Amino acid sequence: MEQEKQQLALEREPEKLQEKWELQEKKRLLWELEKRKKEECHHQQQEPKKLQEEQEKAKDAAAAAWNLVCSSYEMTPQDPAGGPKNSYDNYGMDLHSDDSTDDENQPRKPTPAWASGSQLSQAIIRQYYMSPDIDQLFGTIPSQRLEDIFDKSELH
Repeated sequence: MEQEKQQLALEREPEKLQEKWELQEKKRLLWELEKRKKEECHHQQQEPKKLQEEQEKAKDAAAAAWNLVCSSYEMTPQDPAGGPKNSYDNYGMDLHSDDSTDDENQPRKPTPAWASGSQLSQAIIRQYYMSPDIDQLFGTIPSQRLEDIFDKSELH
């Protein structure tokens, strides 16, 4: 009887070791899971801050590039007489300033550096990947209602 008990105990020994190993493995996996959750939580808290910093840097870079582009070209001076006067029949348009007034082979002003070559390519790529904030440039544009644009009596 005593030998049978010892025999059963020896037979159960590998099972006990297996159970012990499985328990340790479960504890290790739970510890790793908790560690990952803590790391994810930390990343989620830091991510909005990093994103906001990156957006601010992109805006600053875009503004600096825009200032560089805007200041690198000599603008057409305004007419000292103020151009054509507005009246009932004249809307202030200069009829002599269309495309036909400039000689295509000898324009009055040279093409600015940013409008050709590698600077143009860089500007297009920069605008594609960091498009300007339209709301910041033009402000929020309220949506229009057709009733405000068209008189209801005209819809018949």
